[in-house]
Amino acid sequence: MRRAAKGKRRRRDVEPVSFHFPGDDLLAPLMRPHGLPIGNLTSQVWANVHAAPIDHALASHLGLRRWVRYTDDVWVFSNDRGELRRAWTELGLVATRQRLRLHPGKSNVQPTSTPFRCLGFSIRRREAAVAIRLRGESLRRFKRCAHRLLRSVERGAVSRDDARCSVLAWIAHARHGHTESLRKRALALLRPGD
Repeated sequence: MRRAAKGKRRRRDVEPVSFHFPGDDLLAPLMRPHGLPIGNLTSQVWANVHAAPIDHALASHLGLRRWVRYTDDVWVFSNDRGELRRAWTELGLVATRQRLRLHPGKSNVQPTSTPFRCLGFSIRRREAAVAIRLRGESLRRFKRCAHRLLRSVERGAVSRDDARCSVLAWIAHARHGHTESLRKRALALLRPGD
Protein backbone atom coordinates (compact mmCIF):
# COMPACT_ATOMS: atom_id res chain seq x y z
CA MET A 1 0.00 0.00 0.00
CA ARG A 2 1.38 3.40 -0.94
CA ARG A 3 1.42 6.16 1.61
CA ALA A 4 -0.05 9.55 0.85
CA ALA A 5 2.38 12.42 0.48
CA LYS A 6 3.05 14.35 3.68
CA GLY A 7 0.37 16.92 4.38
CA LYS A 8 -2.17 15.24 2.08
CA ARG A 9 -4.97 13.29 3.63
CA ARG A 10 -5.95 10.11 1.81
CA ARG A 11 -9.59 9.03 1.85
CA ARG A 12 -9.57 5.39 2.90
CA ASP A 13 -13.21 5.31 3.90
CA VAL A 14 -14.55 5.24 0.35
CA GLU A 15 -13.89 2.62 -2.29
CA PRO A 16 -11.89 3.45 -5.41
CA VAL A 17 -13.80 3.95 -8.65
CA SER A 18 -12.82 1.64 -11.49
CA PHE A 19 -15.39 2.56 -14.10
CA HIS A 20 -16.07 5.50 -16.41
CA PHE A 21 -19.27 7.45 -16.97
CA PRO A 22 -20.05 9.08 -20.33
CA GLY A 23 -17.89 12.18 -20.77
CA ASP A 24 -15.17 11.06 -18.30
CA ASP A 25 -11.55 11.38 -19.26
CA LEU A 26 -9.01 8.62 -18.66
CA LEU A 27 -8.08 9.81 -15.15
CA ALA A 28 -11.60 10.47 -13.84
CA PRO A 29 -11.83 7.21 -11.83
CA LEU A 30 -8.60 8.11 -10.03
CA MET A 31 -9.82 11.61 -9.15
CA ARG A 32 -13.29 10.70 -7.85
CA PRO A 33 -13.92 8.55 -4.80
CA HIS A 34 -16.87 6.17 -5.01
CA GLY A 35 -19.88 6.93 -2.83
CA LEU A 36 -20.10 8.35 0.65
CA PRO A 37 -18.42 6.92 3.71
CA ILE A 38 -20.73 4.47 5.46
CA GLY A 39 -21.77 5.82 8.82
CA ASN A 40 -21.27 9.40 7.76
CA LEU A 41 -24.01 11.48 9.38
CA THR A 42 -24.93 13.06 6.06
CA SER A 43 -24.92 9.89 3.95
CA GLN A 44 -28.71 9.42 4.12
CA VAL A 45 -29.32 13.08 3.28
CA TRP A 46 -26.98 12.95 0.27
CA ALA A 47 -28.51 9.66 -0.87
CA ASN A 48 -31.90 11.40 -0.92
CA VAL A 49 -30.48 14.43 -2.78
CA HIS A 50 -28.74 12.32 -5.44
CA ALA A 51 -31.65 9.89 -5.84
CA ALA A 52 -34.41 12.53 -6.10
CA PRO A 53 -34.25 12.40 -9.94
CA ILE A 54 -34.96 8.65 -9.67
CA ASP A 55 -38.15 9.44 -7.73
CA HIS A 56 -39.15 11.94 -10.40
CA ALA A 57 -38.47 9.48 -13.23
CA LEU A 58 -40.46 6.67 -11.61
CA ALA A 59 -43.44 8.78 -10.53
CA SER A 60 -43.69 11.45 -13.22
CA HIS A 61 -41.98 10.15 -16.34
CA LEU A 62 -43.04 6.50 -16.10
CA GLY A 63 -46.18 7.10 -14.03
CA LEU A 64 -45.48 4.15 -11.72
CA ARG A 65 -47.59 3.94 -8.59
CA ARG A 66 -46.04 0.94 -6.83
CA TRP A 67 -42.45 1.60 -5.93
CA VAL A 68 -40.40 2.23 -2.80
CA ARG A 69 -37.06 3.95 -2.32
CA TYR A 70 -35.20 3.87 0.97
CA THR A 71 -32.02 5.97 0.64
CA ASP A 72 -30.19 4.09 -2.15
CA ASP A 73 -32.42 1.01 -2.40
CA VAL A 74 -35.27 1.00 -4.92
CA TRP A 75 -38.05 -1.56 -5.34
CA VAL A 76 -40.50 -1.36 -8.24
CA PHE A 77 -43.60 -3.57 -8.17
CA SER A 78 -45.67 -4.49 -11.21
CA ASN A 79 -47.45 -7.44 -12.78
CA ASP A 80 -46.39 -6.20 -16.25
CA ARG A 81 -42.90 -7.32 -17.32
CA GLY A 82 -42.78 -4.60 -19.99
CA GLU A 83 -43.39 -1.95 -17.35
CA LEU A 84 -40.60 -3.42 -15.22
CA ARG A 85 -38.21 -3.44 -18.20
CA ARG A 86 -39.00 0.22 -18.93
CA ALA A 87 -38.44 1.05 -15.24
CA TRP A 88 -35.13 -0.85 -15.27
CA THR A 89 -33.94 1.00 -18.39
CA GLU A 90 -35.06 4.38 -17.04
CA LEU A 91 -33.42 3.72 -13.66
CA GLY A 92 -30.15 2.93 -15.40
CA LEU A 93 -30.30 6.10 -17.53
CA VAL A 94 -31.20 8.38 -14.62
CA ALA A 95 -28.54 6.82 -12.42
CA THR A 96 -25.89 7.34 -15.11
CA ARG A 97 -26.87 11.01 -15.49
CA GLN A 98 -26.39 11.35 -11.72
CA ARG A 99 -23.01 9.58 -11.95
CA LEU A 100 -24.49 6.58 -10.16
CA ARG A 101 -24.96 3.02 -11.28
CA LEU A 102 -27.17 0.10 -10.43
CA HIS A 103 -25.37 -2.49 -8.31
CA PRO A 104 -24.46 -5.28 -10.72
CA GLY A 105 -24.86 -8.08 -8.16
CA LYS A 106 -27.98 -6.84 -6.39
CA SER A 107 -30.08 -5.39 -9.20
CA ASN A 108 -32.55 -7.83 -10.70
CA VAL A 109 -36.13 -8.42 -11.79
CA GLN A 110 -37.94 -11.19 -9.96
CA PRO A 111 -41.50 -12.26 -9.19
CA THR A 112 -43.08 -10.75 -6.09
CA SER A 113 -43.47 -14.26 -4.68
CA THR A 114 -39.68 -14.32 -4.22
CA PRO A 115 -38.73 -12.92 -0.80
CA PHE A 116 -36.49 -9.89 -0.70
CA ARG A 117 -34.39 -8.40 2.07
CA CYS A 118 -34.95 -5.01 3.57
CA LEU A 119 -33.60 -3.54 6.82
CA GLY A 120 -33.08 -6.89 8.51
CA PHE A 121 -36.41 -8.34 7.36
CA SER A 122 -37.40 -10.85 4.71
CA ILE A 123 -40.52 -9.67 2.89
CA ARG A 124 -42.62 -12.12 0.90
CA ARG A 125 -46.00 -12.00 -0.78
CA ARG A 126 -48.42 -14.62 0.48
CA GLU A 127 -51.53 -14.62 -1.71
CA ALA A 128 -53.19 -11.23 -1.06
CA ALA A 129 -51.10 -10.48 2.06
CA VAL A 130 -47.46 -9.74 2.79
CA ALA A 131 -45.38 -11.68 5.32
CA ILE A 132 -42.64 -9.69 7.04
CA ARG A 133 -40.23 -11.91 8.97
CA LEU A 134 -36.96 -11.14 10.69
CA ARG A 135 -34.04 -12.54 8.76
CA GLY A 136 -32.22 -15.38 10.47
CA GLU A 137 -28.96 -13.48 10.74
CA SER A 138 -30.74 -10.52 12.40
CA LEU A 139 -32.25 -12.82 14.99
CA ARG A 140 -28.93 -14.59 15.64
CA ARG A 141 -27.21 -11.22 16.04
CA PHE A 142 -29.84 -10.13 18.58
CA LYS A 143 -29.50 -13.39 20.55
CA ARG A 144 -25.72 -13.02 20.73
CA CYS A 145 -26.08 -9.41 21.83
CA ALA A 146 -28.74 -10.29 24.43
CA HIS A 147 -26.55 -13.04 25.93
CA ARG A 148 -23.59 -10.64 26.05
CA LEU A 149 -25.76 -8.02 27.72
CA LEU A 150 -27.01 -10.49 30.34
CA ARG A 151 -23.45 -11.56 31.17
CA SER A 152 -22.39 -7.91 31.37
CA VAL A 153 -25.29 -7.13 33.72
CA GLU A 154 -24.33 -10.10 35.93
CA ARG A 155 -20.73 -8.85 36.09
CA GLY A 156 -21.90 -5.31 36.82
CA ALA A 157 -20.25 -3.93 33.67
CA VAL A 158 -23.60 -2.75 32.26
CA SER A 159 -26.54 -1.43 34.25
CA ARG A 160 -29.87 -3.23 34.02
CA ASP A 161 -31.43 0.02 32.69
CA ASP A 162 -28.90 0.22 29.82
CA ALA A 163 -29.51 -3.44 28.94
CA ARG A 164 -33.27 -2.81 29.09
CA CYS A 165 -32.93 0.16 26.68
CA SER A 166 -30.94 -1.97 24.25
CA VAL A 167 -33.50 -4.80 24.26
CA LEU A 168 -36.40 -2.33 23.95
CA ALA A 169 -34.70 -0.74 20.91
CA TRP A 170 -34.53 -4.16 19.26
CA ILE A 171 -38.16 -4.83 20.14
CA ALA A 172 -39.15 -1.51 18.53
CA HIS A 173 -37.31 -2.58 15.36
CA ALA A 174 -38.80 -6.09 15.40
CA ARG A 175 -42.31 -4.66 15.84
CA HIS A 176 -42.27 -3.72 12.13
CA GLY A 177 -42.50 -7.39 11.23
CA HIS A 178 -44.69 -10.32 12.15
CA THR A 179 -42.70 -11.06 15.30
CA GLU A 180 -45.11 -11.13 18.23
CA SER A 181 -43.82 -14.37 19.80
CA LEU A 182 -40.20 -13.28 19.35
CA ARG A 183 -40.91 -9.96 21.05
CA LYS A 184 -42.62 -11.71 23.97
CA ARG A 185 -39.54 -13.89 24.48
CA ALA A 186 -37.32 -10.80 24.32
CA LEU A 187 -39.49 -9.04 26.90
CA ALA A 188 -39.09 -12.06 29.17
CA LEU A 189 -35.39 -11.18 29.34
CA LEU A 190 -36.33 -7.89 30.99
CA ARG A 191 -38.23 -9.38 33.93
CA PRO A 192 -36.68 -8.41 37.26
CA GLY A 193 -34.96 -11.23 39.10
CA ASP A 194 -34.18 -13.31 35.99
